[in-house]
Amino acid sequence: MLIQVKLISKKWVLSMKKIFVTLCLMLMAGLYSYVVAEKINRQIIETETLKNNLDIAIEKLKLDNAKQEHNKALSGFFPNVSLLGKYLRHLSNNKYDYFCGLNVSFTIFDGFSRYNYIREKVAEVKIKEASYNRAVAKAIYESNEIYIRLMSEYENRELLYEIRKRTEKNRDIVKLKYNSGLTDITDLKRVELDILGIDCDLEIVKRNIALFSERLLKSMGRNDDTVLLETDERVDIYYNNKKLPSEPNYCDIIVSMPEFLTAQYNFDGHKAQQARIKGQKRWPLSNFSSQYGTGKDGKVNKNLEVNMNYTIFSGGEISSDVKIASNNLEIASRELKSKFDSLRLEAKRYYNDLIRAWEDVNIKEQYVNVLKLKAEISSKKYANGFSRHEDWYSIENSYIGLQKELLKAKKDVALKLVMWEIFICLEIKDR
Repeated sequence: MLIQVKLISKKWVLSMKKIFVTLCLMLMAGLYSYVVAEKINRQIIETETLKNNLDIAIEKLKLDNAKQEHNKALSGFFPNVSLLGKYLRHLSNNKYDYFCGLNVSFTIFDGFSRYNYIREKVAEVKIKEASYNRAVAKAIYESNEIYIRLMSEYENRELLYEIRKRTEKNRDIVKLKYNSGLTDITDLKRVELDILGIDCDLEIVKRNIALFSERLLKSMGRNDDTVLLETDERVDIYYNNKKLPSEPNYCDIIVSMPEFLTAQYNFDGHKAQQARIKGQKRWPLSNFSSQYGTGKDGKVNKNLEVNMNYTIFSGGEISSDVKIASNNLEIASRELKSKFDSLRLEAKRYYNDLIRAWEDVNIKEQYVNVLKLKAEISSKKYANGFSRHEDWYSIENSYIGLQKELLKAKKDVALKLVMWEIFICLEIKDR
């Protein structure tokens, strides 16, 4: 009797341990899923991208360096003030001497070299600003592109769930007809295989959601790849309640795009460079310096000095510099025209792609509505024996396929719209 009680107690303890371990695992799984799931939306993504994206941070540092170079160039308009100190010991008579004072010097005239050099630095700052704006636009587009694909996968999952429910109902209808001898086993097997295919598609969607979550986190500048991003937003937030953008004046939008501005400021910089080099050849260089100090004897020394320098012959160096600067200016001018033409053609292509995608969504939405009504009528006819299996099955597949095509078309128009807005840098300047 005692042995039996001990066995029962041991079994009870083992059972309690199993229950305890199971509860702990369930709790840990629940906590884990809570930790790794994170809700996001479009605003969060763009904010995080602007704050953490590495390419934006790099371009911002380059812009700051260009501004510092400009500030350094401005210093040429101010006098150079320095302290002087000299100590001299004569070894022959063991006497020493010293001098200390203040020196002030500045350039009186340099053939407008400083002025044109500052113009070059201003152009470099403008180029870096354009490069920074394009980096911002590119980073925001990449994040939005991945986010659109992530939302599309969630929407695809919802659609697949609806298709699965509809296919299960169709299977039940076919099974009923098979049991009644009104259809053969192949028709039933085909519908059952359709359900298995949908389950496989759902697994693919599950993996895609994890993949796009990881890519989006990286685009946002984060490395926590164990996080699964979730969202309640859907693809149509990008174009719903929006009117189709009217065709713009391409000349107006191109002149404000970063790529064109880069070419424009590059031309301006070479123009200033040419003027600086020509000025160095045509005009003399004048400098002024003044010293004020005292030596061992206690006498105050004051010196004023004005120098003028004009190069008569430099072995052809200055002439070569002028020719190189003229060639660079001509290259920059041709590149500016080429950039304008290429951007105009690219803008037309992006806009045409957007129009086609927009119209494709509208047409497919209307087709889906018509085919939905046709599928409902066909299902009733087939269930009541007034339609052949192949006719009904073909309409069902067409309806399901068109729903998937509409979802893809919605994704495409969202991608095209974001690409268009980012290409012309719409609303990027204020970021």
